[in-house]
Amino acid sequence: MKTIIINEIEYELIPIDKKTKPLILEKKFNLEIHPKEFGEMTWNEAIELVKTLGDGWRLPIIEELYIINKSNLNYLFNNKRYWSSSETSTNTAWYLDFSTGSASGGTKNSTFFVRAIRAF
Repeated sequence: MKTIIINEIEYELIPIDKKTKPLILEKKFNLEIHPKEFGEMTWNEAIELVKTLGDGWRLPIIEELYIINKSNLNYLFNNKRYWSSSETSTNTAWYLDFSTGSASGGTKNSTFFVRAIRAF
């Protein structure tokens, strides 16, 4: 196994087949998901909201949302679109659609759902 770091998040590369040895990324989950879903809001409103939570709460980066969606923690999220903190430009940011599992860039004045996370 090999450990790599992407955007200050640690992942492990794990072989999934001994013959061809493709690798998958496995996130070392040291994250707590906020018990409250905060509803729909713009990206800037979401950024400001998580700041008021204090104590390390933040919007997840897009990779974390993707991994959560593929994990057994996805039941905490509705089949809706959720903002990430990952920006694609000054006017757009990534969101993840939990019903399809696909990520897209949305204009920051669009409204998507918000769920905060923090490291422990």
